[in-house]
Amino acid sequence: MKALHAIAEWIGLVEIINQAAPKTNGLLLGELAFIIAANRVLDPRPKYAVPKWYQRTFLPELVGIDLPSDSTYKTLTRCPDYLTDDVQTDVEMVLAGRMIEGFRLEPESTCTM
Repeated sequence: MKALHAIAEWIGLVEIINQAAPKTNGLLLGELAFIIAANRVLDPRPKYAVPKWYQRTFLPELVGIDLPSDSTYKTLTRCPDYLTDDVQTDVEMVLAGRMIEGFRLEPESTCTM
């Protein structure tokens, strides 16, 4: 769990998502997306069970947010609505750039298969 969070922090995942899809009210999309992704990787549960799962983990201390149990299910189910194709493309482009820079990769101008 801590390793997954450290990787997300290292690549700046939460900030990238928050910049690509700014949300004006409630919990920020980057944090919500990370919580959903962490659940899928670590202990897949249906969305309605994620808030209780989250509270039983160390994630509240790592992520630094409290998921209010009364509104969390609605918040989690709306999260993907903000992750449109354009937002996903923007996030992927920034992540690719960070990986190229972070690992000092030299992308080729053409790909061959």
